[in-house]
Amino acid sequence: MNVIDARGGDGAKYAEVRAILDIDIASDDWFENSEKAKGILLKQAKQSMIAQKEIEAKALLNYNKEPSNFFKCEFNARKTAKKDGDTMTFTHLVETTMSVKEFTGDKFFGCEFVKAESGFNCRLCDMYIKDHKNVISHISSKNHKAMYASFLKKNPNYETKQKQQNIDLADALSIEESKYVVLHETKDNEGEKVFIDHCEALCTRIPDLLVAKEEENKKKAAEEEEAKKAAEEKKKEEEAAAAAAAAEETKEAEAEPKADAEEKTDDAAKEENSEEPEEATAEVAAEAEEEEEEETEEEVKEEDVTMEEPVEEAVEEAAEPAAEEPEKEEEPVKEEPAPVAVVTPKTAKGRKAAAKKPAAKKATPAKTAAAKNAWVEDY
Repeated sequence: MNVIDARGGDGAKYAEVRAILDIDIASDDWFENSEKAKGILLKQAKQSMIAQKEIEAKALLNYNKEPSNFFKCEFNARKTAKKDGDTMTFTHLVETTMSVKEFTGDKFFGCEFVKAESGFNCRLCDMYIKDHKNVISHISSKNHKAMYASFLKKNPNYETKQKQQNIDLADALSIEESKYVVLHETKDNEGEKVFIDHCEALCTRIPDLLVAKEEENKKKAAEEEEAKKAAEEKKKEEEAAAAAAAAEETKEAEAEPKADAEEKTDDAAKEENSEEPEEATAEVAAEAEEEEEEETEEEVKEEDVTMEEPVEEAVEEAAEPAAEEPEKEEEPVKEEPAPVAVVTPKTAKGRKAAAKKPAAKKATPAKTAAAKNAWVEDY
C-alpha cells in the first residue's frame, strides 16, 4: 500500500490492486461479504473449466486415432520343474491375451498382423527358433558349437558352476518328487489368467526355494571377494617391501664408492701426517751425530794436551835404543770403519731432506794414535 501511495497520481492505475488488498479475510464470511472476492474466484473457475474443455475436446478428436483406445495386450507365464529320479522336466506355460474393442467397426490399426507365438530363443547365438523340431538341429550345428567353445574360453568355470546349480536344484526338488514345482511366474501383470489359474491345482510351491542356497552362495562369494582383496593387499605390501629393499640396496651401492673415497682420503692424510715425524726423526738423528762429533774432537784435544808434558822424556828414551838397535818399522794400524747410523726415510720427502744434510765423518781413535806417533818421529 505504501508503494501504491508513493507512486502518486489519482490512483486509477492501481485501483483494482488496491481493491484486492482491501479485502478483509479475517472473518469467516469474507467470501459472502465481498463482491470483489466472488468475482475473482468465479473468473478463475471459468478459466479452469475452459482449459479442461479444451483438453477433452482434443482427446475426443484423437480418440479414433489412438490404438490404445481399442487394442489391449496382456502376457502371463509360469515355469515349473518336475523331478523323476535323475530326470528333470521343465514346463513353460505362456498365456497371452489380446482384446480388441469395436471389432466389427471401421477402425483398423493393423493390429491383426500382431500374433502371439510360442518359440525358442538361443541366447548364446542370439537366434529365434520358431519350431520345436529345429531345436536339436540348432544345438548340433557348427555355429552353435563354435559359439559355445568361444564362450567356454571366456568363462572356463561355467560348466562347474552350472553343474553345482543343477545339483542344488535337484536337492531342493527331492522333497517334492514327481510334482510340478513352480520356479517362476509373472505376478505384476493384471488381467485374466484363465488357463494358468486352471492349472493351479497341479502346481506345488516350495517356500524360499533355493533361497538358502542363494544366501550361501552370496556368503561364499563375499568370502572369496574378501580373500581376494586380502591377497591383493598382501601382494601390494610385499611389492612395497621389495621396492624398499631395492631402494636400500641402491643407496648402499651408491654409498660404497663414497666410503672408499673417504677411506682413501683418510689414508692419504695419515701418510702425510706420518711423513712429518719421520723427517723430524731424521733431523734429530743428524743433530745427535753432530753432537757426538763435537764431543769426540774435544776428547782428542784433551789427549793432545796431556801428551805434551812427557814428550821430552819419551824422545830421550827413544833416542838411546835408536843408537844401539836399528829402528823398527812401525806396523800400520788397521783402520776399522766406525759404525755409521744410517737413517732411511720412508717417504720421498724424507729422502730429499736426508740428501740435503750429508752425514759428518767421525774421527776414530786409531787415526788419532797414528797422528801422535807421526808427530813424535818428526820431533
